[in-house]
Amino acid sequence: MRRIKSAVALVLGVATLLAQDSGAQGIPAREWPQLRGPALDGTAPLSAIESAFALDIEEVWRRPLGSGYSAVTVEGGVGVTAATVQGRDVVIALRVGSGETLWQFDLAPVFLGRSGSDDGPSSTPTLGGGRVFMLHPSGRLVALDLESGELSWERQLVEDFGGTLPPYGYSTMPLFVGDRVVVQAGGDDGRMLVTLSASSGELIWAAGSDAVPLEHQNPMLWSGPGGDQVVAVSPSAVAGFRLSDGALLWRHELEGRGHAGDVTVVDGRRILVHRFGEETLLMEVAEARGPDGKLPTSVAWSSRHLDRTYAIPLIYQEHVYGFDGRFLVCVDLASGELVWKSRPPGGKVISLVGGHLFVVSDEGELVAVRADPEGYRESARFGLFDPRGVMTPVTSSGDLLLVRNLREVVALRVRSQARGRDPDVRTTATGSSTPRFLSDLLDEVGAGRVEQVLAERYPDSPVIDEGRAHFLWIGDEPDVAIVGDMTHWFGERALERLAQTRVHWVSFDAPAGERWEYAFKLYDEVRLDPRNPVSIESIEGTRSVAELPGYEGLALPECEDCSRGRLESVEVPTRGTSGRSYAMSVYVPAGSHDETTRLPLIVFADGRGARELGDVSALLDTLIGSGEVQPVVAAFLELPESAWYPQSRRAVATILDRDLLPYLAEHYPVASEVSQRAFVSQRWAVDNSLAWSLESGAVGAYATQSPAIGERSIERLFDPMLDDSRVLRVRIDYGRFDQKNPDYGLDVERQSEELAILLRRHGLDVEVVESAGGANWTSWRAWLVGVFRDFFPGG
Repeated sequence: MRRIKSAVALVLGVATLLAQDSGAQGIPAREWPQLRGPALDGTAPLSAIESAFALDIEEVWRRPLGSGYSAVTVEGGVGVTAATVQGRDVVIALRVGSGETLWQFDLAPVFLGRSGSDDGPSSTPTLGGGRVFMLHPSGRLVALDLESGELSWERQLVEDFGGTLPPYGYSTMPLFVGDRVVVQAGGDDGRMLVTLSASSGELIWAAGSDAVPLEHQNPMLWSGPGGDQVVAVSPSAVAGFRLSDGALLWRHELEGRGHAGDVTVVDGRRILVHRFGEETLLMEVAEARGPDGKLPTSVAWSSRHLDRTYAIPLIYQEHVYGFDGRFLVCVDLASGELVWKSRPPGGKVISLVGGHLFVVSDEGELVAVRADPEGYRESARFGLFDPRGVMTPVTSSGDLLLVRNLREVVALRVRSQARGRDPDVRTTATGSSTPRFLSDLLDEVGAGRVEQVLAERYPDSPVIDEGRAHFLWIGDEPDVAIVGDMTHWFGERALERLAQTRVHWVSFDAPAGERWEYAFKLYDEVRLDPRNPVSIESIEGTRSVAELPGYEGLALPECEDCSRGRLESVEVPTRGTSGRSYAMSVYVPAGSHDETTRLPLIVFADGRGARELGDVSALLDTLIGSGEVQPVVAAFLELPESAWYPQSRRAVATILDRDLLPYLAEHYPVASEVSQRAFVSQRWAVDNSLAWSLESGAVGAYATQSPAIGERSIERLFDPMLDDSRVLRVRIDYGRFDQKNPDYGLDVERQSEELAILLRRHGLDVEVVESAGGANWTSWRAWLVGVFRDFFPGG
């Protein structure tokens, strides 16, 4: 077993456990039977460590585990979770003391990950009454015997209760209380919330409606005004339903969209409502009914300090702890004001055991932080996993902590560090060496004149020196970071501060000929580089542009007299029964095209991006006018982003085959030969666009740029639709600074090569092209020049 010394804090002080009224009366203090812990508040007592300044953590056991986001719940020494095993999603029961498998139950075929997510279950098993209640992403709800794993009963949320399958599948947790289990089914017409008999699965009551599909919302039990009730957050409201019969006690309308929603109980009259991407609310519900017969609600405060995170806030000693993006924050419960904010340790989930916050950092370390309003203070840090994102909170069983990622599960023992030992002090510095030009400048002119001399000698940003690109920010801000092609997708790199100055810096290797789009972040505020006047509208918003030495820009042929083609916006009526129509823009090259003229067709999955950010029609004007590319018709699809999620594959294929391609053939001079048709996609759209290109046989060429597949099996995604007789030319383009993020298992370069290997195995003509740049439309425009020349050469 491995041990690690704990870390001490920046601020000393003793914090003692204050018992809080969880509002979950009637729930005994057990191990960790539900996602939110024994009291449904994300916390658990552990008196042995409550007053400790520093902790010892040791590994007890670890074992492999398949993909999935289910946490480990514990009852009676049995831990239960869900994962993907050999292409099936299963529920697994483990012996907490050793990690050995007690039983395994087959749920369903693997639920494939969506854009940015991984395969497998995402809901967490709920334990109660000797049973395991588990909801599969497909909507299959099962009740299993905790001891044997045998099936007691099952229901289907979509078929039985009219639920709408969420874009990423069901991830809501079943809520067990007494002899009932409550599930947020997401149905309309009074079936948003269903309460079933825990012993038989029979419907007891259903209530609530919301026309917006459910996403990541979890029901909560509360003994508040009006008595015992289930509180449910929908995308548009939060409401309380009487536990006994489902009667609506109160409802509070919510602004915004918020695709995740959870309630944390404060006391018998107040609740905290947290939603991803929206303000967190401290709500109060009145005791006396209003004129409409419902209990009035009010908002004590709203805050953006717990935003952009799925981590459910925790309440401890009159303070709220949680995340704001990747920053750990402490918020005053009474006022909603920010108390402190810390970039370390980073992460996305949080639990509180014995007065310590437990977070899995972005580096794969388990970090314990004192829940202390005086400031951020670590009490332990333990190397846990390879740097791979964790989306499941830590759970506990006695003095054991159970942690999992997408590959394994680990049990750790946590103890108070022995008295008399001096814990290590951790700092937030990265340990990078100061760039020589900055250290020399500081020695030469002193701290007081550094800013002035920097502006005179190095007016351009970034500063290129000794093969490195140095980005500078000057100001008093306590936290400055940079985001961009250099940090890869969703990545941030904190800047360091030059001693005794206001100069912040960060450095990267600077390959010749590269072009980066980037921005600074002051905590969460995105700012352009004030030392760089060049900016561009990109897929991530407005960004500064750094062109490194040797960058040549987009090489286009001379074409002074190129005529402009016409670009039309059309509404394509569906040939089905829905009566819907689909937006599309169509580019027709300049020149006369009579009924006998048939032109090649190229279709863009991300039509709006190609048309607006990529300005592809102007690109085609030049290439066609110069004769390098033959005249082509380009169709820019404007389907919603969700259309490219794998579960929409059949719907997208239907739209393309039944509506969009026939419309183009009828209204535009496009060729009917498959060899004269091509499809182009970027990033996440590779799933459905490549699948349709392989299965339909409607196009003869396919190009994907920066294909983002994530940690999903490329072979499982595409092999079933591959036919060795299929003729399809494929081009895969990626950049040296393309998307890469271990949190999402994303590595575009590696996965492009893996995709090419699979397609070539089935006899397809595949070309893989690496270029400068990253995932942005400037890079994609340059690559498209090669695509057009390859697929439809002029002459």
